[in-house]
Amino acid sequence: MKAKTISKVVIALSLALLLALLANSLRPASGEVVVIEATPSNIPSKVAVLEVILAELTKEQASDIALSIFGVRGEAQKIRGGWMIVEGSKEVRLYRTGGVEFFDNYKMSKGCLTPQKLPATDECVRIAKELLKKLEAHGLVPKGLEMTFAELANDTIVFAFKNGTRKTFLNNIHVNFALSYNGIPIWGPGAKARVYIGEGGEVVGFIGRFWEVRSAGEVSILRPEEAVQKLKELGYGRSVPREMVSKVIVKSIELVYYAPPPDVEPTQLVPFYVVKGVLVGKDGRIFDFAQAVPAIRS
Repeated sequence: MKAKTISKVVIALSLALLLALLANSLRPASGEVVVIEATPSNIPSKVAVLEVILAELTKEQASDIALSIFGVRGEAQKIRGGWMIVEGSKEVRLYRTGGVEFFDNYKMSKGCLTPQKLPATDECVRIAKELLKKLEAHGLVPKGLEMTFAELANDTIVFAFKNGTRKTFLNNIHVNFALSYNGIPIWGPGAKARVYIGEGGEVVGFIGRFWEVRSAGEVSILRPEEAVQKLKELGYGRSVPREMVSKVIVKSIELVYYAPPPDVEPTQLVPFYVVKGVLVGKDGRIFDFAQAVPAIRS
């Protein structure tokens, strides 16, 4: 009697182990092993599809915004998706999708500054938030999106001299903000919000890939594990030919809204999964990968 009981327990444990292995190590038809190291646990079953609301700025309004916020004087010229105003090395771009860009091209590319010539961290964040307040006062910061401070970064230039010494300079400091809707990140080439700060705290550049959006109704979405199955159909990007991949290790799966460049005018922003990890080649080499996978359940 005891022997039978033990046998049943062993069989049950074996089945449980087999199911766990199947859930975390998947072998697609192309031969590579896919290992899922982590999956998010708080993914909703339904999320909103976001309707994009295009702005209609006149030529005069575009010129006024360029002058009053960025100090760039000039006649607005039509470009794909919006307006551009140029004065010397400075330019402002205003897109119908809500995107705002400003560049002092000379100061952004020619600055060789020591850290002492740039503001302290807290002051950089304050300057960046002040600019966002000006944009908001002109109705250029969409109310449909959440925006939070993310990090500070910089463009570094290193000079190496013949005597072996090296000296580091900075072009600018940029203050980065994260965009999201209902806690779901906006991701992609159209998801950047950044203030470039130069010598003495001067704002020398700005990228605000803003979007005016509203919910167009909810859709059911795939579970993260199902997104990995779809990843196997789509492939792993261009870092290494698929036939050379022996193993795929999924490090993270994140639900996002994909945003294209601001001069593209989609009617909607839809949910995607961004799957990141490493590829192990058949020759032993390791490559990072990040792939966007459609999240809407068909």
